[in-house]
Amino acid sequence: MKNNCFFIIFLFFQISVFAQIKPDTTLFQKFYKFEDRDEVFIPFGKIAFADSVVEFKRGNPPAKEPFNNPDNGLGEPDFTTYATDDPKYVSIGCGGQYTIKFKEVGFIDIEGSDLVFFEVGPSIEPFRVEISTDGKKWLQLGREVNGGQTTVDIGRFVRKTDPPQIFHYIRITDLKRFCGGVTPGADIDAIGAIGAVIKLSLDAKVLFDYDDFSIRESAQKPLDKLVRQLQEIPKAKIQIHGHTDGDGSAEYNQVLGQNRAESVRNYIQTNLNGTGDFTYDIESFGKSKPIKDNQTKEGMQQNRRVEIIVFPDKEFYKPPKN
Repeated sequence: MKNNCFFIIFLFFQISVFAQIKPDTTLFQKFYKFEDRDEVFIPFGKIAFADSVVEFKRGNPPAKEPFNNPDNGLGEPDFTTYATDDPKYVSIGCGGQYTIKFKEVGFIDIEGSDLVFFEVGPSIEPFRVEISTDGKKWLQLGREVNGGQTTVDIGRFVRKTDPPQIFHYIRITDLKRFCGGVTPGADIDAIGAIGAVIKLSLDAKVLFDYDDFSIRESAQKPLDKLVRQLQEIPKAKIQIHGHTDGDGSAEYNQVLGQNRAESVRNYIQTNLNGTGDFTYDIESFGKSKPIKDNQTKEGMQQNRRVEIIVFPDKEFYKPPKN
């Protein structure tokens, strides 16, 4: 009987431990080495680098194979050597244009530098930088960026708002200063967001059953990933916005969007289990802010969503003292 009691207590302890969502301490608070200078601090670590190519216009003349693969400019900086059969960078060509997107995060204007560019190779090749919230309207950041491994403060060019504007797109255009050899134009190893914020848009089909606001089991994976990330952020403001399709009355959809946003908030709070200092801004936009046409099933599906934005406290962006 004694052994049986011990086994039951042990089993209960094991279930309690594995029920907790473990934080991923490898994600955030990382330093990246510059070739010719010290280091740059990226608060959100590896998720704060561009992870999607939107468009790649090879210059004239273009870079030769294998130096013109646009995917080589994504992710964390991994440049090793310039002359190689397996380059870890992309040469965009003389006057070429390279448009990328941040999917896991957006970036905002913070105190100090907001973006970092790892432009590599023997020549320092300047380029023009534009940023966008939606990939349609573009804001140019001055006349040129010097090239090399450099940081940029977008604050001089961005209108101050509360909450701040969130950008997801960067477009780089080579300025045709060095157009010879097999790698003409700027050579991009990586593009990172120092002033990153987490921004998720979760499909309501994944989160909820039709016309319901109870969290589905299939929704736990993306929400648990967010909880693990939040466990690494001491303090933040979390916006959770509910959106619906155009079917039904405005009043009904307003309530449904609010209930869904609150369900997501409750799930996050429960699984954080008291970790961190977070304030929540819960709001329903109902059917008032569609991102696609409500006249199609596909459009309606994309409009049914919950958007989550995490704005860390300003102290999160400061390098740790140790």
